[in-house]
Amino acid sequence: MNAPVIWILVPALSGVLLFLLPVRLRYMAGIGISFGLAFLAQILPIDRIFQLANWQIKIAPAFSLLGRQLVLQDAHRNILFLLYLLLGLWLISARTLQADAIFPTVALIIQSALLAALAVQPFLYAAPIMTLASLLMAFFFGRHSSGGTGLKRFLILQIIALPPFLLSGWLLAGVESAPADTQLALQAGLLLASGILMLLPAFPFQTWLPSLADEVPPYALAFWLFIFPTSTFFLILNFSEHYVWLRENTFVFAFLRQAGLLTLLSGGLLAAYQKNVRRLLAYNGIALNGITLLALTLPQSSGIAMTLLLFLPRGILFLLGGENLTRLTKDGAALQAIQGKARTQPFVSAAAVTAFLALGGLPLYVTFPIYRTLWLALAHESTWQAVVFGLSLSGLLIGALRTAAVLLMNKENTPWHFRQNWKRLVWVFSLSLLPVLLAIFPQWLQLILPNLPAILPHLTG
Repeated sequence: MNAPVIWILVPALSGVLLFLLPVRLRYMAGIGISFGLAFLAQILPIDRIFQLANWQIKIAPAFSLLGRQLVLQDAHRNILFLLYLLLGLWLISARTLQADAIFPTVALIIQSALLAALAVQPFLYAAPIMTLASLLMAFFFGRHSSGGTGLKRFLILQIIALPPFLLSGWLLAGVESAPADTQLALQAGLLLASGILMLLPAFPFQTWLPSLADEVPPYALAFWLFIFPTSTFFLILNFSEHYVWLRENTFVFAFLRQAGLLTLLSGGLLAAYQKNVRRLLAYNGIALNGITLLALTLPQSSGIAMTLLLFLPRGILFLLGGENLTRLTKDGAALQAIQGKARTQPFVSAAAVTAFLALGGLPLYVTFPIYRTLWLALAHESTWQAVVFGLSLSGLLIGALRTAAVLLMNKENTPWHFRQNWKRLVWVFSLSLLPVLLAIFPQWLQLILPNLPAILPHLTG
């Protein structure tokens, strides 16, 4: 028995088989598979013998496929647990929305593909796998889009991002500990950074994201904003782990630092003036990509830890925002279309505003201590970087408060009345509590951190 078979190949095949089930059973089966795999990640050790009744079982960490190896170590179990737990929550959310019938199939296959990208050896094969996952996501987007400019730009940039990764790996073939040709190493680093900025997306390649927000449902866009940037940042960490000297290349990481600041600034300032809540979600996603890029460029272990600490809030906040914006924007996504919706959908409106406020770093939410630590680190290095960071967060919060004000405005003397299903209310209320609970119990965010020395020994050793 192999760990990659259990957590990569089985869910991928299950996703394909879900397509053969009746629509009403697909979500239930997908939810059961996701939570089951999360449970197995908690109880099954990898590469260690354990007793099951009268049998001694050892789950091997590696599996060979098409001449390449997929490797999952015991230290990856917390990551697997969180990813499949979040996937189960996403499927429950989509089920309550009565979303697209093929979403469970797409979600399981994409999750498996992106895990394969993190586990494949040699790791440079991760880029083609992520491109295939992007093509599948483009197909899913295409079911809801009329083929507008946002979808076309998304597809073009995701494909164009592949060659820089492959070229950088080709330039650095056989070079790991210390490159002899520093000029060659610099070229490879800049190629890699360009591919990263296209995949995320980050400045100046983020312009397609607001356009795509106009074309696809908010829950589908939010799912992409969670899972693809998360995988991209794990890919960056894998690259840095393999080529340790890359973290010592000040020029490449200065380039990523400036790109992160510009990404955050463009997302934050445009969010402040946004009159469309779907686009507001996209700008929050752009800003969070910029924040995570900034965290990644901090010195060694502190930057890596902060990057990983943003993983769980990203999944929960985009889930919260994507689901509730889908409910609020059935009649349109402009601010005029959602005016006064808090009077008829108070809990859905509160949940959507909670997601925006937490993404903006409002105190008492889970992102605040992470943003504060990052802000202080930037201020220690450069005053102007701290000013840009604060200005951008202010823009995000202005966008969130404008949305809250419009939702509360009285429209044609609409009375307050409650017309929500109690089961849906319990679900929305539970999700809304998570950003606060994670702020009260920050140790829940640190499930991955104790395993960092095993996952990234060269970076954290």
